[in-house]
Amino acid sequence: MVQKMKNYLYTSLIFILLLLIQGYSILSAQDLNLFRAAQAKRIAGQYEAAIIEYSKVIADSPNYAIAIAERGYCYSNLKLYDYALQDLNKAILKGFSDPLAYLNRGWAKYNLGAKGEACIDWQMAEQLGYQNAQKLLNEYCN
Repeated sequence: MVQKMKNYLYTSLIFILLLLIQGYSILSAQDLNLFRAAQAKRIAGQYEAAIIEYSKVIADSPNYAIAIAERGYCYSNLKLYDYALQDLNKAILKGFSDPLAYLNRGWAKYNLGAKGEACIDWQMAEQLGYQNAQKLLNEYCN
């Protein structure tokens, strides 16, 4: 019984450490609710309102890379590419490796005039499994 408990605790600790290493953090119930509200607003196209909610989550949990990336998506949709780039850079530096982060960072770079860097990000998005990245590479990078 004691050994099973030790194994469980050890496994749980490893899981939490892996989440933290990948840029995830454990949210309070209040921040989780704010995060979900922000996601709903983003999905509904209410990008300004979503940015406000994501910013509250990030203020409490600055290592929560998903919130940082999703706020970056909102900035990108508002054509605020400088802010989008800042957030997406932060999220990726914190270990967030979602292909959409690279896709959107590529768009931000492209719209800021850094075509070559955009192409590199789109290549990474493709390597991470974004299936439509090849279309972007063919259209904008060749």
